[in-house]
Amino acid sequence: LPGANCSSITLLVNTNFGLSTTLEISATYLDYMYVFASPYPSFDGSASMEKTTLRKIDCTDAYQHASGEVYAVLTGGYGEEVVTRAATFHSSNSSVIEVD
Repeated sequence: LPGANCSSITLLVNTNFGLSTTLEISATYLDYMYVFASPYPSFDGSASMEKTTLRKIDCTDAYQHASGEVYAVLTGGYGEEVVTRAATFHSSNSSVIEVD
């Protein structure tokens, strides 16, 4: 929630059959996102290579290709999560990758 300044949310859950419990849920939010692009098609060792510039292939009208992964970094010590499936890549410039 905008302006919220809490580190957790406490919920009291009551059931119709007499059970109740309290749940504490840590509050977290998106700290930042980044894209890691590696050469495509992949080859041995390419997963650790970052491809930040796609260049025109000599004597052709084609450009190099890259495969991108999008990472979301959350607050609260939860680390990174791969969120590529929820991201869309697009660009009108063959040498640029943009995350939407």
